[in-house]
Amino acid sequence: MRFINLFASGVLVNTFSKIGNHCLFNSKSVIEYEVEVGDFVQVGAGAVICAGAKIGDGAFIGAGATIIAGITIGKNARVGAGSLVMQNVNEGETVFGVPAKKV
Repeated sequence: MRFINLFASGVLVNTFSKIGNHCLFNSKSVIEYEVEVGDFVQVGAGAVICAGAKIGDGAFIGAGATIIAGITIGKNARVGAGSLVMQNVNEGETVFGVPAKKV
């Protein structure tokens, strides 16, 4: 079985990061060092996931969102566009804003 990830132009994935299967990374998104990304994750254009963050399976990170270092985004969680995530997001939650809060 073949697993496919899609990376648009200008995507930066730094060393020691682990990327799951069937993920989509839109243009100019940045994945910093030692980030773990699960399967079926979508990352919007210009989003930044800082060092040591963990993104669960099926999560959605909106365009221009920033996930600070060491944060965990749970399975099937959603982060709104332009949000600044400074706290862990539980499985299935939706957060939005600066700083990001549960909707």
